Amino acid sequence: MSGAMKKTGNGRRKIEIKRIEKEEERQVCFSKRRASLFNKANELSHLCGAQLAVVVFSPGGKPFSYGHPSVDSILDRFSCRPSPPPSCLLPPHPFGNPVICWLRINDSHTRTKQRRKKRETQSSAFTKINLQ
Repeated sequence: MSGAMKKTGNGRRKIEIKRIEKEEERQVCFSKRRASLFNKANELSHLCGAQLAVVVFSPGGKPFSYGHPSVDSILDRFSCRPSPPPSCLLPPHPFGNPVICWLRINDSHTRTKQRRKKRETQSSAFTKINLQ
């Protein structure tokens, strides 16, 4: 080992795939992997021209989604709703697609809650400024 440097770290190691027990560590891992998943989806859509949608739920139940060109257009196409594009790859389900309906309703409720919370935060900040 004349003149060669010793390795000080372990480098990238393969981790065992099992549930992370600590809640905080699980949330951090979810956030990092969600970002990586959405990045890979973005790369796939740009490199291959794929139209795709990814929907994930955090350990706390909060939905996150990424879609190209948009999640709504992909869900419409997947569930064969009569919206552009007119041709569908899948035949329509006789009772609709309950999973897609639930995702749309849940996502809509989540967005409404987020908007309401943002408005409340903005109005309370505005009130504090006016009172000073």
